[in-house]
Amino acid sequence: MLNARKLPLQVNIARDIDVPIQYLAEPVGSGKTEAVIREISQRKTDSNIFVAPTILLVKDIAKRLNEAGVENVIVVISEGNRAPVYERVLKLIRERQLNEAHSLIITTETFRNILISMSNADKDSYHVYLDEGIEAVHYQQFSTGRIDEFASLLSEDNGKITANKEYAERLRRVAYKPDQLKNDDDLRAENFIPIARWVVNDLYDVHGTVTEKSICAVAMLKPDEFTAFKSITIIAAIFEQSLLAVFWERKYGIKLVPYETEHNMFDTHREKGPLISIYYTLHEDDWASVRNLKRNWATGEDNAAANSNNRVIDEICRNVDTHFNGEQYCWATGTLYKNKFNTLSGKRMPAVSAGLNDWADMHNVVSFVCVNPPEWVKNIVVNQLAMEDEELYSLWKLSHTYQTIGRCSLRDRNSKHPITIVVLSEDCAKKISTLFPGSKIVGRIGDLPSYRRMKKKIKFTPQDNRAYHKEKIRCLERGAELPPKDQWYLTKRVLQLAKG
Repeated sequence: MLNARKLPLQVNIARDIDVPIQYLAEPVGSGKTEAVIREISQRKTDSNIFVAPTILLVKDIAKRLNEAGVENVIVVISEGNRAPVYERVLKLIRERQLNEAHSLIITTETFRNILISMSNADKDSYHVYLDEGIEAVHYQQFSTGRIDEFASLLSEDNGKITANKEYAERLRRVAYKPDQLKNDDDLRAENFIPIARWVVNDLYDVHGTVTEKSICAVAMLKPDEFTAFKSITIIAAIFEQSLLAVFWERKYGIKLVPYETEHNMFDTHREKGPLISIYYTLHEDDWASVRNLKRNWATGEDNAAANSNNRVIDEICRNVDTHFNGEQYCWATGTLYKNKFNTLSGKRMPAVSAGLNDWADMHNVVSFVCVNPPEWVKNIVVNQLAMEDEELYSLWKLSHTYQTIGRCSLRDRNSKHPITIVVLSEDCAKKISTLFPGSKIVGRIGDLPSYRRMKKKIKFTPQDNRAYHKEKIRCLERGAELPPKDQWYLTKRVLQLAKG
């Protein structure tokens, strides 16, 4: 049953879609990209746009296309002071010779930028391949003492944010050409520019709030600009469990169909499953939320200072490094953790590590990349998709976590070495275990207390009272100050109870 606050799901189908959107969702390391490259090489007269998330991966794919005998492969990336990348790509598309096929290899960001400027006729000339997929949701919160000046450029109607038609051109300059604003026009706020870009084009549905204090916006990628291509194929492991797949199917009625290939795929999940042991780090009660990770690990107090080294995430990392005890491991975290105190001694992966093979010799991998979305973002998304909070949390975290663990020796088909995976929460561990038949969840690293329970008023048992009395005697004997009972309970008693 849906929560009472959920809105009825509105399915919008603007037109019939002749060519369904395809997806190749085989496991990480199964040979998805190689299968597509082989099939592109067999179609000599077709033009393609191959999209990848990073410049490094763009170059790698171009190299593999060339090696497969694909002719006229063109890499378009940022180079010095030349014209913007998206302008160069559009020029190549518009000036192409219709009887001469080419394959453009570009980044995901460039692809987003050209989508709204390509005509349907141009799109109908290309097969598109989205390697590692494309982000379904972006969000931004913007606050300023001059909020009225920014809010006047927007319109909000029942939670949907659009451009104020009266100021549409001004908002477009903020979005794409802030340097052309008048000298006295101070609208070039870094956190506002993304919101401006989302609302001035037709690539996103933007939902949120515009108040006297802030602008909160969630941009959800629409399928409209994708459906005029000759074909479009999303290459992404476990794509069916992605937020994009759920969003497009439920809200827009888009038909997503499996991509058919004759290329034999390696079943990474089944082959590697029995080699995998999974650990988690938070107490079983707790979600992997930013709020929990920023708490003081011992007292449960909110928002411990980032430089204190006393946050939950700091204690988690200490526990992980102790657990591996000198063994090699690779790790990835989001922006919350900088490893300022060099606590994690393993080899760092970038948070966005899709397609990279630099850690394929590592058998131990720690993935702390993705946590639950902020509460306000969660509320908007679940209302739009008519889903339960837990389903969103799972979709939100799983694809990012999966990509990082997929960088380790899971990619080495010949390796039979045991693999250890460490994630933040028990729910995430269960999801990963479900994907890999034969894998086992070993348990928790460390003995962090339940922060969910810490938020509740402490009810002391007779056993707690006796333990506190003993603490009082010990403090008197040492001449130490007796801590308040609540503080003693959170810093010492919960650890005693956890150890039994």
